[in-house]
Amino acid sequence: MRAMGQPPKGIRRQRLLAGLRLHDLAEKAGMSATTLSRIERGERTLAEEERRALAVALDVPEAELFEEASDMDRSTEQGR
Repeated sequence: MRAMGQPPKGIRRQRLLAGLRLHDLAEKAGMSATTLSRIERGERTLAEEERRALAVALDVPEAELFEEASDMDRSTEQGR
């Protein structure tokens, strides 16, 4: 379980893997770049609707927005 204020690390990671700038992902997800930046830094809680919108915009399951990098690296390596 994530501690309060700890950012969902998978959002930034998935954004970078998709080659998207913060502004681009924010626009695709229907939120401001400021809001997305605050979410990525853990300064703002991620609402359920925002979580869904980000998952759709990134074309990933919602759970991947919260996976640690090591978890994602292992799943990527297993797919090779």
